[in-house]
Amino acid sequence: MIRNLKALGLALVAAVALTATMASAAHAEAQFTSEIELQQTTLTAEQESVATVKFVLAGQELVCQQVNFDGPLLPDQQATLTPAHTTCKMYGVEAKVTGFAAGECDYLMYAAGGVDLKCAAGKDVKIDVSTCTITIKPQDNLMKTTYKQEAYKPKDDFTVTWNVTNLEYTYEGGMFCEMFSGVKVNTLFKDGKIIGAMTVIGEDIVNKKPVGIGWDAE
Repeated sequence: MIRNLKALGLALVAAVALTATMASAAHAEAQFTSEIELQQTTLTAEQESVATVKFVLAGQELVCQQVNFDGPLLPDQQATLTPAHTTCKMYGVEAKVTGFAAGECDYLMYAAGGVDLKCAAGKDVKIDVSTCTITIKPQDNLMKTTYKQEAYKPKDDFTVTWNVTNLEYTYEGGMFCEMFSGVKVNTLFKDGKIIGAMTVIGEDIVNKKPVGIGWDAE
């Protein structure tokens, strides 16, 4: 389920596909939209199909049966998105993702297209697989995201596409981790990726009913 998305604002574009990227100056006024007060709007999202939102680390994919997100909108054109990963595999064996939870880590998304990984003091994202623990520390300016509202979709949802290309991470676990993964432990790598697409929908926090949300490049 989605958690803590800050700022998905007002203006649904029906019948036209819209896209935005962080690098484009034309999108400086991009905003998230809602039919009601932003502070009263919460977002939920899920990957569009199995394994469509995934980490790629040291050339290996972490894929999960489910990746859900949730969180409220705020009036600053940002959105704090907290993911939950369920039934995951990496290297062909079971893997567990921890660190994404209230008071720990989440993604801070910007309507203009950027994403940061924010964590509380002393917190990290960790992926445990076999004898290895992969640690991903908080970091800013991770990637571009693309927002798209399709003409064929209902006005109360839109698509977010992830394209992280410079995620930093380390492997830990000593000799046994190196034997399992073929990756040198305690080395900072800067080639991690998060890729995939998810569909975002809105809900009225107070009345517990769907509301129209969107993304507008203006």
